[in-house]
Amino acid sequence: NVQATGMLMLSAFAAWTPLRNDYLASSCSNSKCSRIHVACMRFRAVVPCSAEIAAQIVGEERSLAAKDAKWVAIMDAGSPSPKPLEYQDFFSPITATPLGGSPLAVGRLRVTPTPMLDTIMSLLPKEDAACEKAILSCIDQLLLLWLDHITSEDGLHYEDLQASATLYTASLLEKRGFLEIEKPDFSQRPITSHSARLPAALIAFQFAANKLEAGDIQERAIFDKILEKLRTQASPSA
Repeated sequence: NVQATGMLMLSAFAAWTPLRNDYLASSCSNSKCSRIHVACMRFRAVVPCSAEIAAQIVGEERSLAAKDAKWVAIMDAGSPSPKPLEYQDFFSPITATPLGGSPLAVGRLRVTPTPMLDTIMSLLPKEDAACEKAILSCIDQLLLLWLDHITSEDGLHYEDLQASATLYTASLLEKRGFLEIEKPDFSQRPITSHSARLPAALIAFQFAANKLEAGDIQERAIFDKILEKLRTQASPSA
């Protein structure tokens, strides 16, 4: 009868629900569920990171090429934490060298002769949605380094920063307020492809912050910190 059929269906649903929840939980690392996978991933930044860490992605020769440059690395938060640490603010980058684990992405800020983000690379496949998140996290940390640098140096402005992008990283830099240079000089190496723009950066980071969910505490803290520093910058000259 109808009542017996209904009770049977409820019993089957009750038995299936835990299996369904276990399946979703175990599928977070499956590339077919990239949206769930990215939501589950948490990164930690090593700022600045050593040339040895950067060499795991870019190679030893490139990691040592610019002596005055600063590297940042984005690590999987599940990899071993650096020990010992005297103090670690939950919202701040980790400044010690990790004892284990490979970086997911690295980036380099070069301050002389021309301020530039000249290297941004990741080990993750470009098809993996986590690759974009790792590189964006890397760009965020590089911009924090730049904002800290220009507050300690006279005569420097936010828009002095340039970037050398690949076909993949170009769109990600633009998500952080960089604008493409119309006529880049292809005779220079590295090729300068993008320039930082203060108004665009303010809009880009506010837009990114507005898209965050309630649980994105770490990302919100980083965006708030960047926005706070951007708002203190002098307006660009016309």
